[in-house]
Amino acid sequence: MAGVVKQSYTPEKRSVGNLLSMTNPAIIVPDWQRNYSWRTEHVETLWNDIVRFSDRSGETLSDEYFLAQWCL
Repeated sequence: MAGVVKQSYTPEKRSVGNLLSMTNPAIIVPDWQRNYSWRTEHVETLWNDIVRFSDRSGETLSDEYFLAQWCL
């Protein structure tokens, strides 16, 4: 494709605290913000959706999968 810049990255293992402190200014999560944790069925639903997206063939859809905001 013309005009497409391919970027690569090297994955690194980081703690949540490290990720939040990498921004300038640092991101601070307020104490009052409620906790949310995924149950197994939530993870399975997301995974199955991503697999279906990657398995599609012959479709003229975007090659991007938008995940919106993720909180680690």
